[in-house]
This record gives sequence, structure tokens and C-alpha cells, in this order.
Amino acid sequence: MNEQPDTESEAADDQSPKLLKVREVAVALNVSAMTVYRDIEDGKVPATRIRGSWRVPASYVDDVLGDALRRQAEAKARRPHVA
Repeated sequence: MNEQPDTESEAADDQSPKLLKVREVAVALNVSAMTVYRDIEDGKVPATRIRGSWRVPASYVDDVLGDALRRQAEAKARRPHVA
């Protein structure tokens, strides 16, 4: 079945970008929360303040992890094959 949102605000929520708390970003990237805060302040991490707390787009974390996996695969492909 195709479920439709009950209200207009639920429909808008489906289109809103998912935002993560700093601690969630830190856990996902295996770094400290302080590192994330510093990177936000340095402009390395896109973030917005909502009610006094920083929020980071989940797409940023996806991009960082995707890049890391891609670099790892490329490095593995460059290693000489030992038979």
C-alpha cells in the first residue's frame, strides 16, 4: 500500500534534510565531539544552530564516509598482488 502523510507538515518533514546532533556526528565519524565543534567553527563542517544547538546534515556524514571507503578501495587496488 502507498501510505500518504496525514498532514501537510508530515509531507514537509519527508522533504526536510535529516540533521544530526554533534554527538551523533562524532560517533559516526569516530572522533570527539570537540573535534566536530572545532571543524564547525573552522568552516570545515556545514552546520546550523537550532535553538542553541548545532545540527549537521546527515548527507555530510554520508559524504565523508563514502569518500573514506572510496579512498580505501583505491589504496587496496594499488597494492601489489601477492600470490
